[in-house]
Amino acid sequence: MGFGVDSVSFQIIFQQRGINVRSRTEFFTAMIISCQWLGDFVDFSVLEIEVTEIAKSLTMIGLNVEAITEKNGHCVFDIEVTSNRPDCLSHRGIAREISAHFGLRLKQPDLSEPQNQEHQPPIFSSSVTINDPELCPRYSARFMMGLKVGES
Repeated sequence: MGFGVDSVSFQIIFQQRGINVRSRTEFFTAMIISCQWLGDFVDFSVLEIEVTEIAKSLTMIGLNVEAITEKNGHCVFDIEVTSNRPDCLSHRGIAREISAHFGLRLKQPDLSEPQNQEHQPPIFSSSVTINDPELCPRYSARFMMGLKVGES
């Protein structure tokens, strides 16, 4: 279910303007956005509208929703994000657009450090040395444990 310009029309429009385009991906980045995860940032359930209406609204404000699918029982938007909108390359960025468009409050995520019952010293320690503070006034590093690489 695409609400925007299809591939052939896209190429014709750019060819008419003298721009040689092999594919849409030269100008767009595709984002897979979970409707459920959007709910962590904005409560669009108060709108009492279907997700297709939200998709149409996103398309009208410049975020082309190419498809609405279901993955693992969740609604998912396939959104094209143009290169001039890096602020929309995350769930929070898309939620911010929905929030602004519909006049809803944007929820801020809890960014506080998780509280562990038992604090264990890191198994691996590292250090950062700044050799020239004028060229590098600040540098930070973080070591993360317990991560598993898996299919996204």
